[in-house]
Amino acid sequence: MKRQHYLMMSCLCTAVAITSSLQAKDRAQIVAAPTATSTTASEPTAAGKSTSADTVAASDRDLMRKLAFANIAEIATANLALKKSSNDTVKAFAQHMLDDHTKAGEELTALAQRKNVALPTVPDAQHASASKKMALLSGTVFDQLYLHEAGVVDHRATLRLLKNIDTYARDSDLKALAQKMTPTVEAHLDMVQKETAASRNDGDSHRMAKANDEKGEAAKTPAAK
Repeated sequence: MKRQHYLMMSCLCTAVAITSSLQAKDRAQIVAAPTATSTTASEPTAAGKSTSADTVAASDRDLMRKLAFANIAEIATANLALKKSSNDTVKAFAQHMLDDHTKAGEELTALAQRKNVALPTVPDAQHASASKKMALLSGTVFDQLYLHEAGVVDHRATLRLLKNIDTYARDSDLKALAQKMTPTVEAHLDMVQKETAASRNDGDSHRMAKANDEKGEAAKTPAAK
């Protein structure tokens, strides 16, 4: 009887020990197992890159905002030229600027959204002031100022900005966009430089013709006695 009681107690202790061991093992597995949603802000996405704003350097965000301002300014002045100019060549150039810079702005906006970077939606103070002054002009004076300021000056500045992005930006997607935009801006600058050169030549020819006509008229006029 005592032997049977001893055997029963022994079996019970063994079962308790095995149960405790299994429970401890299960608890250890639960603690060690990662949760299904334990994704941090800096964890790479399926494309191998993070979309966290922390991954975009402050200097890159500043470059993106400057590029946005450049596109906004070109679009604003192009719309102004389409309304005010009566010169077909100037209007054609303005339409070209509107189309290309609208497309560039959309591509930059898409990139900024992927990178969680906020971009400006209105012109900077300098360009807003210039546009107000330009809006007060008309005719040839307006055309010349538009081609010089929005065409030559601003495109030279944008080209320098794109080259700075290509050289100094850390974000590879931003550098790729700058490289894509550069040939278009170079073509814009070349286009407007040729147009302004042609306008100067036409003006010089007109002034020379007028001067020659005045000389001819003076030669025909008899000298006063």
